[in-house]
Amino acid sequence: MILKELAEAVENSDVAPINAMKETIRNHDDPWQIHLALFPAVQRVLNPPFINPHLPKMYNICRDFVPYLSKEGIGKLVYLELVEYARRAKLEEAPAMMPPRSKVDFADIEKSLGAKDREKAALLLCAFLEQHGGAELLRRLLLLGSGYLDQSLGHSVSCTAFILLEVIARSGTDAAPALFLLADYFCKGGFHTTPSLDAGPAPGPLAGHLSRAVTGTGFVDIHHTITLYAIERTTSFFTPEEHDHMIAA
Repeated sequence: MILKELAEAVENSDVAPINAMKETIRNHDDPWQIHLALFPAVQRVLNPPFINPHLPKMYNICRDFVPYLSKEGIGKLVYLELVEYARRAKLEEAPAMMPPRSKVDFADIEKSLGAKDREKAALLLCAFLEQHGGAELLRRLLLLGSGYLDQSLGHSVSCTAFILLEVIARSGTDAAPALFLLADYFCKGGFHTTPSLDAGPAPGPLAGHLSRAVTGTGFVDIHHTITLYAIERTTSFFTPEEHDHMIAA
């Protein structure tokens, strides 16, 4: 029952029930199960006044924290998550989707994004996932997003990467809410054309760029660390040439 109540609180942007259950959440026998149950609700969490889906991205990144936390620490993290998710505006629920059975090329997705047809783009993303698999969808969307890093503070790659990593980690879960969210974001951002691979000199090891980013003090530098982290986490999905392109971008 607690899982349903907390998911509804997030969906309704109602922090009060979460605060009322603060100790119950933090002392739950397995607080990570609360986190896992929130997936559909979290895919609707927006980040106004910005258009990027930063909180759904962080939902996946929380997986990386868990090995370093005690049970008590996980409970505190999940409570913090719930409060942050609940207090923000929400995207409308994803419409019912019946992906086409005909073959979907990635160019079809780019065309629908260029037309800012969010519902069609989401439908095609669902079909592409079903036909080509999560790894190929992640690779193609990240390469598309790489063309807009200077416009998006890196979110066109980092949000996309971690949202799709969560989809891949949940192969048996309905991905429609996450793909509708990404379609909404790409349409709002005007991200619709995959750039040519950067043919310039090899950009050098990622570690060197990361060291430069973490020595910065500004808003952009902070985002560069997240973008580089996203590229590092998804290196296995790219060819060496594509990986070099992502770093160069």
